[in-house]
Amino acid sequence: MLRHLRAVNCWNDVEIRLSLENAELRFAWRRKYEWDLDLSLMTGQIRIEGHPRLVIPAKDRARLGNFFYKR
Repeated sequence: MLRHLRAVNCWNDVEIRLSLENAELRFAWRRKYEWDLDLSLMTGQIRIEGHPRLVIPAKDRARLGNFFYKR
């Protein structure tokens, strides 16, 4: 992954470290909240049982297997 970041972005080691630290901080902040998932722009293209309007409340996301961070 580091080699890829270096090649794609032309970053040095310091820039890579700062970017990864920033990503960790943003992830830590975001996981403090329960997020609803609004897929309504995909209406007509996808179907999710039990959610015809394609708005999935945070409490239902675990049932759908939509977690990156396990609590």
